[in-house]
Amino acid sequence: MNNATAKYTAYDEKNPTKVLGTGILTVSSSATLSATSGKWEEAETVTLTKVDGAVTALNVGFTASCTGSCTATAPHPWAGSPLLTEGQSVSGTVTYEANPGAGKDSKTTTRYDMSITQPGATPLNAHSTWSNSRQVRCDTTFANNTSTGCVISDVRAQLILPLSTYGAAAATYGWAEQNRLSCRFRGSLTRADAENTPYPGYVSTAEGTKRKNLDTACDLQGYGLGCSVSKRP
Repeated sequence: MNNATAKYTAYDEKNPTKVLGTGILTVSSSATLSATSGKWEEAETVTLTKVDGAVTALNVGFTASCTGSCTATAPHPWAGSPLLTEGQSVSGTVTYEANPGAGKDSKTTTRYDMSITQPGATPLNAHSTWSNSRQVRCDTTFANNTSTGCVISDVRAQLILPLSTYGAAAATYGWAEQNRLSCRFRGSLTRADAENTPYPGYVSTAEGTKRKNLDTACDLQGYGLGCSVSKRP
């Protein structure tokens, strides 16, 4: 998730339609999954990019969670709710761990809860919540059902070949990837048993779509977020 925004609005407690000030927070997240582990970390950064009126600083807390066989083993990227002024950021990491079980797979959705409060204000809605639209697929189906790994199954790996180096072959591969004409480019992305595939990227039709082990880095898709408070008189 890159540069998603949350708008904080402060209202006059005696005149709820009167806006006293606003604050804009930018949220960015990134994660790298492992084909050989059910654990992964996700980096979180929140920046108070703009304030006006009565809003000069905001306290920001953050909690992550996940569904299915996944547990957020370190759900808070930073301690408490640090106070940010305009231009300041707070960053940290959260940790997840999926345990699908031997011979099983599961899909996980990561979820987020950001608390936003203003010193001296009474919150009406102090929380902004959202979910990642891309699920993480984890399985324990290789190495005699002892190896766990995870991928973003609906994001395709892309092979980049410079035209200057590979000429027509690069153009051919690029066109095939876009049109998914080859069996190598079809279906959802999963972990693959490299020992049982005749070439990298091979798709096995006997046991479903299986692909070569790889680490998948992804930037999570952004959402518009919002919250508001009433200002004390």
